[in-house]
Amino acid sequence: MVRSPPSMDEEANIFLYLAAVKKLWETDPAQAHSLEVFLTWEQEYNHSPFLIPSDSTTILQGQCSLIGDKHRIACCVWDFTEEAPVLRVEGDTSIQRFRIVFDDGYPIFEELDLLYVTEDALSYGEKLEVIYDVVNYLRQHRPQLDVRSLSLADYREALEALAPAYESRTILIMHRETRPHVRAFVRTAVEDMAADEISNQLILPLDGTYALSRDVIKAPHSTHSAFVLLQPQTGWRVLQELEFLAEAFRYRAKLREDFVLQFDQAKVLEENERRGLVLKLSLGTDAPVGGGDRLLVYNRGERAPIGLLTLDLDEGQYMIGTLKWNDYSARDSIHDPEIYARPQRGPESFASSMFDALVVNFKDKGTFESPALCSAFGVERTRYTHHGPPDVCVADLDSSQAQAWKNAVDDENPLVVIQGPPGTGKTHVLVRVIRELVASGQRILVTGPSNVSVDNVCTRILDLPLLRIGKQRDSINEIVSKNSWMYNIEAVREFQRKNKDQKASVYAGTHIGILKEELISIDAEKNGIFDAIIFDEAGMANLGEFALCAKLARRAILFGDHQQLPPFPLPREVEDHLRGFRVADRAVWSGIQLSALQWLIDRRGLPVNLLRTSYRCQNPRLMRFASTLFYNARVRASAQAEYYTLPFDERLKVYPPNSLRIFSTSRLPLPLRKETLLISGNRPGLENALEARVVIALFYSLLRRYPIEEITVITPYRRQARLIRKSLSLAAARGIKPDLTLKPDEWDGFLRRHIATVDSFQGGESDVVIISYVRSNDGGGIGFVDDPHRINVAHTRCRRELIIVADIDCLAAQARNNIPRRLRRAILRDGEISDVPPGFAEE
Repeated sequence: MVRSPPSMDEEANIFLYLAAVKKLWETDPAQAHSLEVFLTWEQEYNHSPFLIPSDSTTILQGQCSLIGDKHRIACCVWDFTEEAPVLRVEGDTSIQRFRIVFDDGYPIFEELDLLYVTEDALSYGEKLEVIYDVVNYLRQHRPQLDVRSLSLADYREALEALAPAYESRTILIMHRETRPHVRAFVRTAVEDMAADEISNQLILPLDGTYALSRDVIKAPHSTHSAFVLLQPQTGWRVLQELEFLAEAFRYRAKLREDFVLQFDQAKVLEENERRGLVLKLSLGTDAPVGGGDRLLVYNRGERAPIGLLTLDLDEGQYMIGTLKWNDYSARDSIHDPEIYARPQRGPESFASSMFDALVVNFKDKGTFESPALCSAFGVERTRYTHHGPPDVCVADLDSSQAQAWKNAVDDENPLVVIQGPPGTGKTHVLVRVIRELVASGQRILVTGPSNVSVDNVCTRILDLPLLRIGKQRDSINEIVSKNSWMYNIEAVREFQRKNKDQKASVYAGTHIGILKEELISIDAEKNGIFDAIIFDEAGMANLGEFALCAKLARRAILFGDHQQLPPFPLPREVEDHLRGFRVADRAVWSGIQLSALQWLIDRRGLPVNLLRTSYRCQNPRLMRFASTLFYNARVRASAQAEYYTLPFDERLKVYPPNSLRIFSTSRLPLPLRKETLLISGNRPGLENALEARVVIALFYSLLRRYPIEEITVITPYRRQARLIRKSLSLAAARGIKPDLTLKPDEWDGFLRRHIATVDSFQGGESDVVIISYVRSNDGGGIGFVDDPHRINVAHTRCRRELIIVADIDCLAAQARNNIPRRLRRAILRDGEISDVPPGFAEE
């Protein structure tokens, strides 16, 4: 049982531990500095992190000297790697660690290597981007040189030539690289090039590809396994993390329940009977509501709502929303102080109460029933077997996929993380894992953050004993509901028959869906916790959701990519509240700041099974930017991609540099290129008429070269997608492609699927993708379009060609990061940037 007695001054608390060791040393020196003694002290005195005054230069009465840093927090923890207590002092930029050893019972504080939290240096990806430019320069100016064997003199010559395009700091750092490092960088940089692009290899090799790297679907030569120990932490530390998460759950639910929106500051942008009121609402960044949320509108003193407010557009400091009255004729003035709105009931309170119960149970038992959860939080030391690729061929799986599959189906691994970058076959591997576990007679849970993600898996396993959890049939894929929905009697009977024959079962539902479902609780009570739970899109799950779901099974297997769309962030007010709730170190804060997937990787050190080959991308120049930025260039186009099978001259015709292009509006006057906040229609939003015209012209041009179903337009804003859909016409498309057989309803379906927002098209793909970024203004901000996760999603949907329409200078100038600047440089190197001409803007 984990106890929680009253706390005391934390620095004095540490002296009590030192005194206890000194006293016990006199009778039992070996036991005195053991883990058991530390645990007894930690639990008895409830030791927690504590603040260090900004002017302090020492701690523990001068026994530890401190470096200058801001916002320092200290805590004494047991380090299972050092097998000793360690005093950690965390600041904004560094972490000092003092290992405590004892000599005749007296403490000695040995300072370990200083850890830097932030480095004034370049990331691996940023260095590699410089090397790309070095390689490009040498290929242009020294075409006979095989860049893989370049000398330091060659390298420095290229750096000097590139210096005007980079900050002086960048060139200085790159000058310091040694020859072995430079050659290693170059080998990585040319890995996705064709052999005849950097050498005299002109004859197609026997295996049919010019690719320098290979990803053949066969058993590789290395099949060894490595054993990784996931270090535990003390029960008190686990409890601190759980209580911090519980308070975040609790306060988030309270904020939503207590939130009341007054309309006194609302600005009416438009009003009519059919569409209602379009409002600009100054909510600030702390409101516990966001874009897409719905709020019921009330008249004070009345229980029945009088209208519905939908928040359409979240711009940070303000939101645009639409209010529809239940009875327009009886409407009140929106500025009436008696009118207010409250959020519709959500799952926050339910999740909070469940997490509170989880914490109470851990306090009582000091452990979890689920080995997966014990491993995740470090309740006990866990041995994880990280297998090499199988020593026999696994059908339809490449090397990295087969390795991930082998680790996932190993029943001794309580936790497995499989990171699937775009197009690498994540869902394919996930389904293969489910089939293997079902074949071995296991009871499986499959869950995801949305009905779409769950049904994406379900449609591929309808032949298995599958029962789809969910209350609303309209929210479930039609084929899935017909074959496996829990309220479909025929589907239930079929599930029971398959369950009896195969001695296995699969229940699938959203996170909240499986947590609320009584059927799952009854199964667990009768048969014990499930054998495994499989998370799809785990990069979108927060740690609390993961913990609640993972407790239902022995093992947890997470599929996802934390470099794509993240969980919905906590309101800033929750973080502010947590700072007042308890002093917490980085380890504790990470539990609410990271997705469950990233937390298991970064905080707990769980090995990652990275799927490395993109089968979507046929043109490696399209993959290079995203792979370098998000995956340190470890994800490559398949060696069997069409690009690598074509001779040099033909390859240039099929995949010219302009297959990666930016059409930039930056040189046009602001009135011609600027975005517009449009308030007509059912939902307000941002659009850019100029970008829409460019996109439409590009669409019709591409229609001459591509099948229509292989052209997709994506944009961050719904309103822009709607404008482009409205502007495209079936008649014009048939004029360009007379053999187009789409009927009007099929055309409408195409527009809904292929003119989409970034978020709605995650998981989709097309031969050619056009991105319209919309934002163009004079210092008015660019909203969320610089979000790295959305940029990754947007830039990895294409197979053959990518075209970006944007005010690239506006994005680069106002972004909160350097990604647009890096994008511009990457396309200058690997593709083309064309200016939209003034005449086009005036059409």
